[in-house]
Formats: sequence, structure tokens, C-alpha cells
Amino acid sequence: MAQQHFYSCVPARMSMFLRTDGFDTFAAARELDEEWIESELAPVLSAKIGKNELDGIRLGTLPPAYFCFFTKTERKLVESRLTYIAKDYTGERPSFLIHSLIASEEEKRALLSDEGRAMLDPSVFVSDIAPFALTSPEAKPDEDCPDLPFPSVPAPDPGILLEKYPERVIRRLIFAMIASACGKGKPIYITLPGEPKDLSDGALEILNAVYPLFPSPLRAALSFVTYQGEYAKFPQFLIHFLPESAFKVPAERGWLFNMTTSLADGIPDALYRDNEQIADFFFSLIGEPEIRREFLAFFGRVLEKSKPEFELSLKNLTSIVYLYRQTSGRYDEKKILPDDDAVYDLLCRYEKHRTALSPKERAVTLSVIGRYLKAHVQIPKNSFGKIAKFYPTEPSEAKRAVMRILLDMIHTDIMRDKIFRFIAQVYATEPEESRAEIAESLIRVFYGGFLQNQILRLLAENFAGESEHTRDLIVGKLILSIRTAAIQDAILDFFRSFYP
Repeated sequence: MAQQHFYSCVPARMSMFLRTDGFDTFAAARELDEEWIESELAPVLSAKIGKNELDGIRLGTLPPAYFCFFTKTERKLVESRLTYIAKDYTGERPSFLIHSLIASEEEKRALLSDEGRAMLDPSVFVSDIAPFALTSPEAKPDEDCPDLPFPSVPAPDPGILLEKYPERVIRRLIFAMIASACGKGKPIYITLPGEPKDLSDGALEILNAVYPLFPSPLRAALSFVTYQGEYAKFPQFLIHFLPESAFKVPAERGWLFNMTTSLADGIPDALYRDNEQIADFFFSLIGEPEIRREFLAFFGRVLEKSKPEFELSLKNLTSIVYLYRQTSGRYDEKKILPDDDAVYDLLCRYEKHRTALSPKERAVTLSVIGRYLKAHVQIPKNSFGKIAKFYPTEPSEAKRAVMRILLDMIHTDIMRDKIFRFIAQVYATEPEESRAEIAESLIRVFYGGFLQNQILRLLAENFAGESEHTRDLIVGKLILSIRTAAIQDAILDFFRSFYP
């Protein structure tokens, strides 16, 4: 349910707080007191009629303006409609009516988390002030305005964006919204083709189609107004729609989008290049509904584990996108992680969010080191250090994936000594099945003539606790190796210790 609030130019008898002729609240939910209204609804209650809007109001050519924002203290979700009125209650002056809905916390969470739901439904707002009978002698303010069910309608298919507007514009607009939501951008000013009276309908179509691409923290960071006649109005909002006649925004004030052309929009080239992968990813979700649903569910899991520490930023957003692309199996790893720096970057991002991933996803992520086995090159020191740091606290599925790659590598001359030192550190804490695999690989390395003293020492330290099968494997290879003079005494000492 949503609390309601109504604001317009009213006679003194309808003025709830000021008790004078003029603009004031004339109907509101009982819980909304004057202090809260003045403070939290200020973004829309600051509305004034501009000089260039007077003729449009009288002629009925101005569209309504729809607002979506979050209050500054309690972060309540507010949606409003501003309807222009040719004549106020006096019958002489232009005016407007503002109808606002303040969503409950439950409704706010539901709206933000459901990508299939339109962000704003215009049909629920009151646009006709006549039923309030402002001039009636019996009329009085409604101090107990009933709550309304918060609207829930399906969002349009994001694909309509590419049917109507150039791909480059949509791609960069999506990035602009992401950057601005993350505090790295500017206010966004958008102009649409067509008659001014249709501007808000076109704006809502764009917004309701773009929002389904975004996870809830992004949706919660984007405020918008669908119509304003002058760019300087409503500075508290991030996204603004203006008619072409008013599109005279100084470039330094914001990023500027003409939806029908690919003109320069003001986004710095360096900023876009640095974040092009994330821009491309979110743009790709337009035509991939299954991946979109999968990614948003993935993001939701990460977010739930990260609360309340999660902070919306381009860095954190990029981290989650990278993890999804790596763990989903839907993307070419060479393109996600083209070089060693990208691999290390992934592991750093993984470190922050790994507890939100499933064991399978963690195994897939850490399996990235398999590229070094295939290329027959050493795992870079910084990446190997990360893996060694994670390993003790990883689930068994992830440990097994890492260990199997390392056991394959230890049979090569890539980084045998370093891998053995790592194995020696973790061997005693491995489960029986894993120790059997490790012991089998190590004894084969031993039989090949490598690290013989070190391996024999490690196996001797743990031999008594091994399974019969593992002990048989070890003993079998030691018997075959006893002919080697250099290691013969050590092997005999081993047998004397365990087979007196």
C-alpha cells in the first residue's frame, strides 16, 4: 500500500497547514505531518510555472510531469504526477495539481527487485482536481486520506529501445545512467522527437524499458522527471526530459542526449573507454532476457551476502559483472580475461564477494589458473599468492578444482618446487579422498626422480594416518624405486620406521 499526498493552489478553507489562499497540501495520509512533507517532498513541491509554460498550459499542450525519487532521510520511494491546470479555483490563473504516492518499505523492495515490473504506472494518479470541490462552502482538507495499492504493471520489452532509437545513443545512455547512479557522472538531460504533449509518454516508455536491465541498487539510485520546460528546474533529479524547444543545457551542467541523433553527449572518452566492458554488458542484456534474469538473480545473491557493507560504485558493479561472466560459462574466457593483469583483477574481485557464490561458481572462478597449465607457463606470483590465501577456507569443490590443476602442473617443470611447498602446507588438512589423489601424484613425481627427499619426508609424516589403499600406492612405488642408489638409504629408513 502507498500513502497519498495532494498539493495545489487552494482557498484558505482547503489549506491544511498555511490556512491561506495559495499552494498548500489539501489532502494527505494521517501519518504525513507538515514537517515531513516540507522536508521530504521538497523535490516536487518546489515546482513553479515558468514564463515559457503559460501559453502551453492555457492551450493544453503541456504533458503531465512524472517524478520518481527517494526521500533524503528515510529513503522512502515517492512517485508523483504534476498535472497542469488551465484555471485554478479562482477561475482566473493557471495552476497545477501534484499527486504523490509514498510506497511502503515492502512495496519499495518489491518494485526495486522485480525486473519485470514497470518503474512507474501513470494510470494510478489523479489528474482532475474537480472532484475535490475546492470552492464548495462545505469543503475542508482531508487529513486522513486513504492508502492506495501501489501500482504493479509489467515493464515493456527493452527491445523497443532499439526499434525506435540509434544503437549508439542507447548504449551510451545506459552507461550514462550507470555512471551517474554510481556518482561518476552528471545529471542526464534527454530530448525526444515529437510534440511536447507526448514527451512524458515517450520518457516513461524509455525509463520503463531501461530499468529492467539494472539490479536494485542502480534502480534505487536513479531519480527522474519526465517533463520540464526549463533545464534549471528540479536540480535534485538525475534524469531529466525536456522538449526540443528547451534543449539549451550548457554542456558543463550535464550529459546531453538527443535520442534521434548520435551527437556528442559529453561523456568523457577516457571514462567510457575505462568502463566500456560494463557498458557493453548491460547493453547486451537488451536482447538476452534469459541472461538478464540470470544475472540479476546472481547480483541479488551477492548483494544479500554483502549487506550492509555493499556500496554502489563502478568498481563494485564491475566486480560483480566480471564474476558473473566468469562463473556463468556463457562467455569466452579469453575475452573476459585476456591477460595476467585481468586474471589477478578477477581474483581480487572474487576475494570480496566469494562467500556469495555457490561452490560450483567458486570452483569455476579458481579454475582460471588452468590457463597456465595449458600454456605451460608459471602462474604469476601475485595470482598464485591469492589462490594460496583463499585455499584453506574454500569449499571442497573449489579446493578439488585447484588441487587437480596443481597436481597436473607438478608433473611438469613449470613451477614444481613452489607447488610442492604449497601442497606440503595444506596436505595434513585435506580430506582422505583428496590426500589419496595428492599422494598418488607425489609418489609418481618421486618415482620420476624429482623432489625425492622432500616428498619422502612429507609422506612419512602422514603415512600412519593414510588409508590402506594410499599406503599401498606409496609402498609400491618405493619398492620400485629402491634400486636407485641416491635414495636407497632413505627408503630403507622409511620401511624400518613403519615395518619393523
